[in-house]
Amino acid sequence: MSSHHSSPQNLPECPKTQTGGPIDAKLQKTSVSEPTAPSKSSLPAIFTTVEAEFPESLGSGTWYLVVASALISFFHPSCIADLYKHLTSQSRYQTSEQRIQLSTRLRDLFVKTWTLVGIPPVVSAVVALAAVEDEKDVDERFEQSHQQLDADLSRRGEAFMHSLYKDNLDPILSTTGSHRPVFEWLQKSIIYGVFLSDHIELSDGAVLNAVETELITLCAIMCRQSEGEGSGCGPTMWHMRGSRRIGIGKEDLEKVVKCVEMVAEWAGKDTAEWVQVQDVEDEV
Repeated sequence: MSSHHSSPQNLPECPKTQTGGPIDAKLQKTSVSEPTAPSKSSLPAIFTTVEAEFPESLGSGTWYLVVASALISFFHPSCIADLYKHLTSQSRYQTSEQRIQLSTRLRDLFVKTWTLVGIPPVVSAVVALAAVEDEKDVDERFEQSHQQLDADLSRRGEAFMHSLYKDNLDPILSTTGSHRPVFEWLQKSIIYGVFLSDHIELSDGAVLNAVETELITLCAIMCRQSEGEGSGCGPTMWHMRGSRRIGIGKEDLEKVVKCVEMVAEWAGKDTAEWVQVQDVEDEV
């Protein structure tokens, strides 16, 4: 799928937060400068199409996590507010309890996504979401299964890494050369240990499951590598392969990739050369 737009491109408007205090002023000044993209008025149609096309077998609430990951990764974090308003217009999110669950799932996505695309767009996404939420629809409690680094975190992180990378893990880590001890620790103990292995299969009190976590990871990496970040298309292929290895079917994953491409095309990206699931199928 490639991206060709005939309509004029407009800069998306960032949702306005309350102003007046010094912290609010700093947040406004440090918000991510968003690239030019089509009008936000087309987003509801994108959301509706992605929800309809997304594989039901992966869970009814997984599609919007993938969309949120793509919006943040393409540096359109203010659009998280549009996604939230779209979701809360649906019948399934009309009670405060339902909206609290939605808010908590998006927050967990933010906590995981910063390890993949950086803090600035994620902070802007948090600000955008907070601006459209009602205080009664947010659970302000903070519960982390591991608030201190320990050996259990490293073991948990390494276990999830092995489920994704299998025999490819050691060769991949070896590419870091003399820097391997530092980056192996960072991956196993922090990125995976604290964040990306914090899912319900491995951690009490976690919010997202392993499939949801891996799909937002794959989506973020796909989007950033399409912008020229990273080493070729290697990490995208690693996580496509990893998604298949933890049980996501080939056809389902192909549909997920097409959904990410829809968001990419809205953002004005050319997806013609994107890695496809078939490219890694022989290595699963």
